[in-house]
Amino acid sequence: ISYGAGSTAEALLDNPNTQQLVIADPSSSILQTSRLIQRRPEPLDDQRVVTRLDDGRKVLGESANHFDLITGEPPPPRLAGMHALYSAEYFDLMYRALKPNGLASYWLPVDQLSMNSSKAIIKAFCLSFKDCSLWAGSHYNWILLGSKPQEQQTTKKNPLEQLWARAPDRQRLLDSGFEHPAQIASSFIADHKTLQSWTHGHEPVQDNWPRRIEPTWPSADDIETYAQWQDNILAEQRFAQSAFFAQWQLPSKALEMAWTLQPLLNGQFRPEPEQRMQVLAQVLALSPWQTPVLWLLGTDQTHIQIALQQDNPSAKLHQAVGLLAQHRFDEAETALTALGDRFPLANTLAGLARHQQR
Repeated sequence: ISYGAGSTAEALLDNPNTQQLVIADPSSSILQTSRLIQRRPEPLDDQRVVTRLDDGRKVLGESANHFDLITGEPPPPRLAGMHALYSAEYFDLMYRALKPNGLASYWLPVDQLSMNSSKAIIKAFCLSFKDCSLWAGSHYNWILLGSKPQEQQTTKKNPLEQLWARAPDRQRLLDSGFEHPAQIASSFIADHKTLQSWTHGHEPVQDNWPRRIEPTWPSADDIETYAQWQDNILAEQRFAQSAFFAQWQLPSKALEMAWTLQPLLNGQFRPEPEQRMQVLAQVLALSPWQTPVLWLLGTDQTHIQIALQQDNPSAKLHQAVGLLAQHRFDEAETALTALGDRFPLANTLAGLARHQQR
């Protein structure tokens, strides 16, 4: 629901188990813009894709028990008319359109919402999805998750591990910063019990009550409260008390690393430039994961992959940073030292790589 730039569709189509993908978007201009990105292959040309130039609510209303997954990233909820894609009635349509064991995910941009607005949306979602949960995305772009469970179902042991079983899925997870199942666990914010407590006394967004999404931006107090919700120590405590902890059976050491590093990945902690090398050294000593190192240095896996196909000083610096992130310290030091005359940062990183070899 809502195509955007097509990155979600592209990711879903990478999975050979995807038999059909229905894209609901009322704007032909949005879909046409996708072709300007010049991806190969173009998601809209995939034979499994059915494009509906229609409102997402209408598509859901016609599709009872049809979908294994429904994911929505509509325009921001404060825009005129968007409450209809965040209302209790809409989420009920979403629930009914799922097959048994189906999953729904929904974008919740809390940095654009007052606290009252966020609680009204969460309340609306949780009225339909009794197992609703909330997860951290990029900074304050959070995700609501819910499912349509069967009456009788067996829980798979450590189901997260299967996400890393296929090479394309592994690469997409890596590109998103997830190198281990424990890192998905550490994006947990709250389960249904906590969300019910947080929204107690608040009314849900409803079709006839659109102004429960307030027109105002979040206040400083609202942002501070969101930061407390996302605080890794408090979220870890809530995760340990949730059903996910027992079901996923993740290694305790990996979970400890993931929760420690989570503030870097979700934007809670942004070290000042003079602190960055000290933090970087601590991250390298704590964890074998590459993403926190790359993000601290202002790059990511995509940029590293592009740099590997090029031969110029800037590309070589990215390549050397990639070696550092992979803990190939000897090779990183050699590559960074060779770039020291052109990039002052390279000398600093070469010294850091040298120190890590001790």
